[in-house]
Order: sequence, then C-alpha cells, then structure tokens
Amino acid sequence: MLILFLPYDKKFAYHKITGGCSIEYAYHRIVEDTTKLDIVFIGSSKTHCGVNDLLIRILYEHEYKKEITTANISFCGTGRNLQHSIVKELFKHKKPKAIVIEIRENEDPNGHISYGVIADAKDILLAPILNNKNYTKDIFNGIKSRYDYLLWGNSTDLSYHGPKYGFGPNYRNADSVYLTYFYTNKLKKLQHKKLINNINRLSKHYLEKIVQLAHENDCQVYFLYLPSFGFTGELIQYLDFYKANGTILYPPTYFMSDHNYWSDQNHLKRNGADSLTAWLAEEMLIDLGEIKQN
Repeated sequence: MLILFLPYDKKFAYHKITGGCSIEYAYHRIVEDTTKLDIVFIGSSKTHCGVNDLLIRILYEHEYKKEITTANISFCGTGRNLQHSIVKELFKHKKPKAIVIEIRENEDPNGHISYGVIADAKDILLAPILNNKNYTKDIFNGIKSRYDYLLWGNSTDLSYHGPKYGFGPNYRNADSVYLTYFYTNKLKKLQHKKLINNINRLSKHYLEKIVQLAHENDCQVYFLYLPSFGFTGELIQYLDFYKANGTILYPPTYFMSDHNYWSDQNHLKRNGADSLTAWLAEEMLIDLGEIKQN
C-alpha cells in the first residue's frame, strides 16, 4: 500500500493507461503544451470521434474572426472517475473558459478500468466504496502501475509523437439496415422502460466534483447530449442535475438520425462529426460571454 504514495510520474501513468484508446494526448496538451486553452471537450469515444477540435478553431478564426484554442481530451470507455482525475489535472495547469462534458441517455454505473493508474493515491483510497465494484481493483491497479514505474520508469520512452489535436476521425460506413433495426428496438425498450430521474451514485459523486472544479475556476459548464443512433428527445438520466449545473446542448435531429452520418450505432463518422462540430461552434459562440461575436 505504501507504494501508492511513492513518487510517480503522471506522464508514465497516461502512457500506461489500459483499456481503450490512448490518452497521452490529454497529458501532452494539458501539461507539456504551454499554450492556453479556451474550450475543452471531455467524454468517451463518442466525443473522441464526434467533436473535431481543430475544425472549431478554424471556424472561429475564419468564419467568426475569433482566436480560440480548443482540445478534445476524451478517451475510449466510460467512467466519470477517470474524467474527474483528468479534469483535476487540467485545472492545475490551465484556465479554460468552458468545459463541454458528454452525457448520454443513461449513466454508466461503473468507473473506468484505468482509474487506479491515473488517479492520485489519496483519491484512490478515499473513493466511494458502496456501489463501486472496482474499488479493490483500482487499488491493485494503482499499486501495480507504480511498481512498474519503479522498475521501468527510467527506461521507458515517454516522448510524445502523437497528433496535435484530440479528434479521432472515423471513416467506416454504418449499415443502414442494422441502424434501422437498432433504432426500432431502442424505441421498444423505451416504451417498456420508464427512465427514472436518478443516477448511479458513483457517477453522480464524480460529476459533482467535476462541476465543482469548473465553478471554482470560473469555467462555464456545458453538457453535450450524444445519444446512440436515433434521437428521441430529452431522455437523459438525472436531467435535473444537468439543468441545475450547466447548459445542455441538444444536437439537431436531422443528422443524429441520418445513417449517412454514422459509422455504427454509437459513433459518428467523419462527416457526421464535422456537421456536429459546425453546429456546436455556432451554439457556443452565441452563448459564451467573453468570446461572443461582436
């Protein structure tokens, strides 16, 4: 257990993350890249594949004559606990004007598999125990990753050679027949399952901490609704919490329900992501005070 409190290079932690896509870019953009950050996007692979942070910057510069710096620091897999650890690191080094947090129809009841690798030792040990089936696994992963750092940290190449932006474009074409089948079954499930205004306690715990960090740093909070294929309206678990703590952004239905914009039932492909991003840039420009168009 004492290993958890030994010196530990967070860059090694972000390099070592398991389960899902790499988040080395997040560490690089937050810590190593010293340029400022105005707007930050964080979520799962839905945001990673769905929000083109470079395009937003280009649109603001060329269409709206505003210089805006952006970063999509999303990663594969859900887990509000890991998002909290990354946002905690973010506010240590940057002062963004806005953070855009992905939300879905329902919250994932579990944390991320790599939470123990990334999180501070104190956060790992003081994490909620009830409703947290990964508590002991997080401790084990935290100990193992720090032990690996003791063995291999000095010999591991941690140089960053990745992309300059966090967007991960997807070029696969979804099967329109399958998407129609998926949407039909989605509607049937919704008809038989009433969404209660509740949220998994673990997710709520970390969402509250993320929002608190944003408010303490005078950062405006947005919640970007990214449902699976087939827009069905305000079917968001714990909607009251989001309404009370930020601005909810609902994408237009015309491309959220068009199979030509999707690579599978959960992810937009490149043209869908660019359409979403163009809409998002305009929506946020209208709302954000300091970067509002004159």
